[in-house]
Amino acid sequence: MVITLEDILILTRTIYGEARGEPWRGQLAVGLVVRNRAVQEHMGITTVFGQCLAPNQFSVWWQNNANTKETLSTGVDDPVMRKCADVAIMALRPDASDVTYGALYYAVKNVQRHWMEGMSVTTTIGSHKFLKPLG
Repeated sequence: MVITLEDILILTRTIYGEARGEPWRGQLAVGLVVRNRAVQEHMGITTVFGQCLAPNQFSVWWQNNANTKETLSTGVDDPVMRKCADVAIMALRPDASDVTYGALYYAVKNVQRHWMEGMSVTTTIGSHKFLKPLG
């Protein structure tokens, strides 16, 4: 998989918007879900950038999400954004250990949604459970 600067930047902002309040391992897990999707060409999308911005996939990029404005306006001078950049780079390393065990999805751990039918929970980290399709 080829990684571009655009991939790193959008993954940094995705991790910030989705998991900035999570511990480092939880932020890494969110980044790994995106990487796993790109590697597996989830929905036919082969790039990290495309996976992050695919319609209705990551709530930070949903239309009218109040979190999007903060995510886009926070700069690299913010220590949390810098941490998310470090995490994004780590998640995209080919030798990164997959702490999600192949997860392609995640959700708040106490929530059950219809799309989770046919999924198995691979692990729980922080406030998220990580899932992948059965089989």
